[in-house]
Amino acid sequence: MGETTWEILYGDVTDDGYINNKDFSRLKAYLADDATVMNTAAGDTSYDGRLNNKDLSRLKSYLADDAVHMGPVKIPDTVTELAEGVPSNYALERNPLIEVNQIGYLTGSEKIGIIRYADNNKTYEGTCYLVNAITNKVVYSAELTFSKLDFTTQANLYYFDFSSVDTEGVYYIQDVSGFSYFFRIASSVYDELTNAMVKGLYYQRCGTALEEQYAGEYDHAICHTTEAIDVQSMFNE
Repeated sequence: MGETTWEILYGDVTDDGYINNKDFSRLKAYLADDATVMNTAAGDTSYDGRLNNKDLSRLKSYLADDAVHMGPVKIPDTVTELAEGVPSNYALERNPLIEVNQIGYLTGSEKIGIIRYADNNKTYEGTCYLVNAITNKVVYSAELTFSKLDFTTQANLYYFDFSSVDTEGVYYIQDVSGFSYFFRIASSVYDELTNAMVKGLYYQRCGTALEEQYAGEYDHAICHTTEAIDVQSMFNE
């Protein structure tokens, strides 16, 4: 389904073209003392923008089994074939009525997908699957649990609870009506959103200059420095 994007050799922190125990020792030394010289970009084996013990654990797992993925992956645009174990009568098309958190789900948190069925006289029967989008392999399956009738849309809402799955990766939900949009499970899944929201507040600053090195194309000189007018007081006089 997907292929690894090797812009750099993740795990090769010693920059010698190989991934071995020497890299593990160097990364471990760096985490104890960041003055240790190494390729820090290659050390981000979990590809979350941070260097910590999670990267060391990922490298250790890779040295034990080189099927363990390190670094970024190319996420496929769509699903081109049903995952092994999924019944052949299941639809191979994206169904927007399979609703997921497209930002993703935190590891250790509740994870629920909602499937809408417009015919409220129909009882859903069948198995729902959680599929790894990179390997296209089923990692979890369960019968859907009927939740409630949405009186606004008159659709039956079925819950697919996959909270027990905590392995980080990219996934989609497949049921008889099709498959969902892709989403991630990760401990850092909200980091990018949080950074974007905080940066948005920074962009709105006035009374101070926004420097190009921090604001990029939105940089500007100091503004709104004149005395403010209390409009409410003017109306109350």
